[in-house]
Amino acid sequence: MEKRDKSFVINQSSVFRRSKQAKTYFHATKVLKTMQLEGKDAHNLRRIRSEAYNHLLREFTQTVKIMFCTNTSAAHRTIQDVFEPKILVVDKAGLSTLADGCVPLAAFKNNMQLVIVAGNHDSERPMAFSFFKNEACSWGKKSFLDRLATAKDRGVSIEVQTLDKQYVTDSVNPRKASKDLCRLKDLEERRMKSSRGGRGGRGGSGSGGSRGGKGAKRGGKGGAGGENGASRGGKGTKRGGKGGTEG
Repeated sequence: MEKRDKSFVINQSSVFRRSKQAKTYFHATKVLKTMQLEGKDAHNLRRIRSEAYNHLLREFTQTVKIMFCTNTSAAHRTIQDVFEPKILVVDKAGLSTLADGCVPLAAFKNNMQLVIVAGNHDSERPMAFSFFKNEACSWGKKSFLDRLATAKDRGVSIEVQTLDKQYVTDSVNPRKASKDLCRLKDLEERRMKSSRGGRGGRGGSGSGGSRGGKGAKRGGKGGAGGENGASRGGKGTKRGGKGGTEG
């Protein structure tokens, strides 16, 4: 227990230091951009920002094992200098053009050992805004994944694995999304059952409410001598409340 508590305190303190250094870096950057500082003040602020940047860079290289980013941001100079991944996973590759998909491959080509490209090239197409605008628009019509999936037709041997099951998170009960990864068919059946139950509850409250409304109308029609009608309206309202409880 003591070891766990000690490690927890160390982790908490390191997170606090990273958060403090990040706030310092972003604040200094904002001040340097918005305020026209000169001389000693500008020099001191740049020094503080540089110290915070170096601290965050050391923390990044020591602790980060997995990084999520877009294809384009993978070519950032800082990421290329300090991050050396051995495995690259490209998701939604059916939406990526050839040029866009090659960016992370070119950025980490010296240390890459395994590349996994995932997506649906049959239903997804890349979004290239240069269609019919220049002579290279034909290169953007076919996705990066589509070229790899059909490489066998051109005599290139690439291992392609087709997944016949589609897994999605449980949107009916999002708190159990991490545990209830289920097939799409099962999820649709549960959605149908939940929608049927919800309709039944709404129907009960609506029916009772309509009865109450009818009773109130009867009471209104009674006018000055319509005490009996008003009492009927009260009963109708009670029925409406009961109907809502039953729903």
